[in-house]
Amino acid sequence: MSETLDPTAPDPAEPPALFVEEPSPGAPLEVEYTSRGDRVPATVFRPAAPKSPLELLVLLDSEGGSHASAAALAADGAFVFVPDLPLCARRATPKLSDQLATPPPGDLLPEERERLIEAARQQALCDVRQGLRLLPTLCPELPEDVSGELVASGGFAAGIADALVGVEPRLRLRAAG
Repeated sequence: MSETLDPTAPDPAEPPALFVEEPSPGAPLEVEYTSRGDRVPATVFRPAAPKSPLELLVLLDSEGGSHASAAALAADGAFVFVPDLPLCARRATPKLSDQLATPPPGDLLPEERERLIEAARQQALCDVRQGLRLLPTLCPELPEDVSGELVASGGFAAGIADALVGVEPRLRLRAAG
């Protein structure tokens, strides 16, 4: 019987090629890591006074503007991980983003559009899972088996968050409110 491979799981053999911009004291870490061959920029906000027990929030934002809320959450004692999703923020590609807009004004046929959305979705799932795997390297206070809550903003991000809880047991959706 052959084992089914999870296309959203990070490849443990892939070297993470982790790059960290040395921050000024109190500033968030700007990092870049590899995931399925893509370079993934992310920001890690570390609390000055961590909550006990440690709290990790993963902010997924397909509309921008999450850094202000991430900074506030870190000021409240949480570690906050904000990876850039495919086709969003620093990974945005105007031509592809326009073609994926709804209703689609671009040159893509509906089946091409769906194929591209699915590829971006699988990449995003892998990106977040790879980032979660690397967080203890960036924040030694976090355990190797770190778990946390997902906070999503925007339609694409909300879909990724819903899919992540189905494949990543260390993550759960944060209750509204």
